[in-house]
Amino acid sequence: MEEKLVSIIMPVYNVENYLKECLDSIINQTYKNIELILINDGSTDNSGFICDEYASQYKNIKVLHTKNGGQGAARNIGLKIAEGFYVYLIDSDDYISPSLIENCCSFAEKEKLDLVTFNTSLIVEKGATVQHHYNRSITPNKVYSNIELFNFMIANEEFCVPPWFYFYRLNFLKENNILFLEGYIYEDNLFTIKTLHANGKIGFLKEKLVFHRFNNQSTTGKKITNYKVKSLIKCQQSINDFYLINKGKIELRFLQNFLKWFVSTTIRSIIFNEEKNKESKILAKEYVRFLFFNKHLWSMHLVKSFIKAKIN
Repeated sequence: MEEKLVSIIMPVYNVENYLKECLDSIINQTYKNIELILINDGSTDNSGFICDEYASQYKNIKVLHTKNGGQGAARNIGLKIAEGFYVYLIDSDDYISPSLIENCCSFAEKEKLDLVTFNTSLIVEKGATVQHHYNRSITPNKVYSNIELFNFMIANEEFCVPPWFYFYRLNFLKENNILFLEGYIYEDNLFTIKTLHANGKIGFLKEKLVFHRFNNQSTTGKKITNYKVKSLIKCQQSINDFYLINKGKIELRFLQNFLKWFVSTTIRSIIFNEEKNKESKILAKEYVRFLFFNKHLWSMHLVKSFIKAKIN
């Protein structure tokens, strides 16, 4: 098989304790035609130095040092300069199986896929909380349409948002103008939803090819703040805009179910926001207005979630 170039994009921010393990797992891939793009997102520890150290040893590693703009902005920079036929987006505190790129390339080439997805192993550090278990009942080595797999995952409560769960054909992303939201957490929700609603083919490998770490530094695992609530609202507004624009064009019943789940999550975050101040009140009022003008998001599921949140 001709080894097409694969771009691996890695945002890096204050991960000096994990970075070398992640970098070594990429260097030790059985598939060799790889360019590694490291976006040092304003790290204040030794992460930037480690990136430069590896780049000086390996010609296929590029390092860009930027001001802190968040994962979404860093990934977008990488996607815009990537030269590969395929692309993989990795978190810098995770690491990957030596065969991840080879297995995904082989499957994608054989079946002419736009996307490949696979299983993961979890690394749970002491004191960390497991946010998701990522159990999947998808039939392996089978080809699906993107929307078919999305609907299956939502129906079976197996929707996997993180981009490191997917291996992409780069031009598929570019042709569909798929980029990340910038300036917010939860930026990968809209990215993955757009990806799985674009016309394409996806295959599933049963192997556990990525090792995902749960630690106390996890962005989504920290205490609830105004910034977290604001990010949830922005993310949901963006997904709802996508829903309204595409309503009637593609099958969106399962996306509407996902949006309703997002509503209950946002309400819980507003209720348990640890910052009780003027901004938190403004955010709550803003969200009520959003729901008032988007009544398709209301359901008994939402009401029950709200009541449960108040009781707990």
